[in-house]
Amino acid sequence: MADRNLTKRELMVLRSLYNNSRISIEEISEDTGISRNTVAQIIRKLEDDGVITGYTIRMNDDHLETVIAIVNGPMDIPEHVVYEDFSLSNGKHLLILDRSALSMGFPYESLWISTGRKFGKAMEARTAKVCDYCGKAIEGEPIIVHSHNKDYYVCCPNCEHDIKKRLKNE
Repeated sequence: MADRNLTKRELMVLRSLYNNSRISIEEISEDTGISRNTVAQIIRKLEDDGVITGYTIRMNDDHLETVIAIVNGPMDIPEHVVYEDFSLSNGKHLLILDRSALSMGFPYESLWISTGRKFGKAMEARTAKVCDYCGKAIEGEPIIVHSHNKDYYVCCPNCEHDIKKRLKNE
């Protein structure tokens, strides 16, 4: 796999494929707003670069929220799956990761799977909110969409409509 950062468009396509590996290029195009030809080119490039190494089924893991891992020192884990990386006083790292990290096979000392998450008021005040649909920073109060026991934060009514449409089809 090439050692590079993924583009915003590549991440959008990967998110669609992660949610449904059998999704058509046309459906990815509709979900992301990227043209069909560009989606096909992105997928081909991700396959050629070794980012996509296969397509598979996925277990029903709707109850899984995040992966929490203790690792020895900094790890070479793709940035798009790392929510938080705490450097500990003993040289180890506490990582909060997207559930997709489970399939990456990185070496860990301890691993836990979170089935729920609540933020206290102090954390809400510190956390920069980003739209779960378009990725833009949310200014002011976010619109919250509840689906499948999860909260999605969106920046505008358009993103609210589009994410509801996408979630309805999952």
